[in-house]
Amino acid sequence: MFTTKRVLLVGVFVLQTALIILLGFTAISFRNDWIRARAEANHYHSELKMLHEDQKAVFTRTLVKRETI
Repeated sequence: MFTTKRVLLVGVFVLQTALIILLGFTAISFRNDWIRARAEANHYHSELKMLHEDQKAVFTRTLVKRETI
């Protein structure tokens, strides 16, 4: 029959395995969220950069118009 020591060892092994699997899924989930957040931040940064370039172009055109008048 099963001894108490063997049952405890198997129980601890099963719990450790379950904990490792759970932590692995949690880490993967956090990594995916981080990658998604970085991609979104890069997207908004590039949009802001394009807007800044447009504003510089408008400002330059305004200066050129003022100088020619």
